[in-house]
Amino acid sequence: MGLPKLVRNQVVAWAPPSASRYKVNVDGAVFASRKSVGVGVLIRDSYGQVVAAISKKINAPLGPLEAEVKAWEEGVKFVREVGVYDFKLEGDSLVVFNALRGLSTTHAAVESVIRGVLMEPIKTNELLEKQLPELC
Repeated sequence: MGLPKLVRNQVVAWAPPSASRYKVNVDGAVFASRKSVGVGVLIRDSYGQVVAAISKKINAPLGPLEAEVKAWEEGVKFVREVGVYDFKLEGDSLVVFNALRGLSTTHAAVESVIRGVLMEPIKTNELLEKQLPELC
């Protein structure tokens, strides 16, 4: 089975999870001039209603890939804190998505965080979705 082709200028709309399931969207942002990153996690139910959300500032000069990985890590931690167990994780970094699915090797800078996410008590391969592929 080949990899899907990357299509630029593609409109991607949020799709709700199946009934009685939650969707957890994660994202990271880099604030290079402030030498920090931000991560955000949004949990929605099957009606699209926001159940819980969190954002965090991390005071470290991380790059885009590291920020995205930290967002996935925070997403997995946050769902456990909120008590959500039937969910799908969704993010926009194709590199992180492929690393978590075991479809590519992990960049050395984020390998330990990827391992930590994979060690969480979830069936990661069943719960990951990519939203919009990026090159980070």
